[in-house]
Amino acid sequence: MLNGSRARVHVAASLLHGWRIGWSVGGLILLSITLAASPKLIVLPQVLADSEVTAPAAVVATLVGSLLLLPLCVEPASHLIATAPRGRQIAVVIRLAVMTVVAYLAIVLPAHAGGWAPISALATFTGEGLILAGTVGVTTAWTLPTVHCLAAMTFGADVHAKVASWAWVVSGSPSASFVTVSLAIYAIGLAVMDRSAGRGRNAYD
Repeated sequence: MLNGSRARVHVAASLLHGWRIGWSVGGLILLSITLAASPKLIVLPQVLADSEVTAPAAVVATLVGSLLLLPLCVEPASHLIATAPRGRQIAVVIRLAVMTVVAYLAIVLPAHAGGWAPISALATFTGEGLILAGTVGVTTAWTLPTVHCLAAMTFGADVHAKVASWAWVVSGSPSASFVTVSLAIYAIGLAVMDRSAGRGRNAYD
């Protein structure tokens, strides 16, 4: 009877994962269509700069891409994941990593973007979301990357339109050190989600 219950839970979890992946992919397709029809550069609403400050549309769009990945953090059967083989727990992280690559391609290909800027921004926003999802829950995980992005877009440049170092996420050419920081944030986010899965903690808790 117990095995039957576990099997039903696994089936339900698989269906829910399929629905969430489909929802994320659908959102990424819509984002791709929007980017294909949008200007390559957008003017940021910087309140301190005397002249226009622009950023690649693909870089700003990484915030949306990262938010579309957050529903994939939820494990409907978290108590079973905690007692499952290690490979099943790692599958949670692998799924997030693969979908991050999908999000990156969905953003840069239609926007004809390149370089490290979209990688840096997507890694930062996704990592920040994963850290919150794995610690306080996915329902509030959107707040940190959203606040970070909006603050950088609004207050991240001085009067000379020079982007501040802390606002590297909206820079069209982040330095190697900031790219490293972004990748580190993403790696920490994946590690937090892995630890959360091992504890059997549902990201909605």
